[in-house]
Amino acid sequence: MANSFDENEIKAAGALVSAALHIWDYEVTLEEIEPFLLHEVSLSKEDEAALKQLGDNPFRTEFGTITEPNSVTHQSALALHRKRPTDGFCQSTEEEIKKKRDELLQRLRNKKSSS
Repeated sequence: MANSFDENEIKAAGALVSAALHIWDYEVTLEEIEPFLLHEVSLSKEDEAALKQLGDNPFRTEFGTITEPNSVTHQSALALHRKRPTDGFCQSTEEEIKKKRDELLQRLRNKKSSS
């Protein structure tokens, strides 16, 4: 089955991911979000079916065994925060960043020279 995502859905998903990964310097106040809460929300049949599938408590958190993928370490996960730690990343992460940077620069040079 092919995915049929609307352009607006793709933009909305991107915005949600960006917001989830963003480190905010301040707390959001109730006054700021109240205008969004005042609008009546209507659910589609698909939305209602999805909520029904979640059961009585759709906000419950299920805890299980946490396993870390082999390719991600605690130090390399820090890069997701877009800030370099004051003491720097571990050596392997620094090497990986340099390698990726060099690869991207080479791709840009190749693209520029072919234009």
